[in-house]
Amino acid sequence: MLAPKIIDKPQPDIRHALEMLVRTYDPCVSCSVHMLNVKFV
Repeated sequence: MLAPKIIDKPQPDIRHALEMLVRTYDPCVSCSVHMLNVKFV
């Protein structure tokens, strides 16, 4: 699971980890993954 590993990291690091997660499952979206909208609550 990714969440427990990144929960205490700074927000930019969390966003980067989530972008890498998306690329892992669908490398075709690498060009658009920078548009990932992460809402921190």
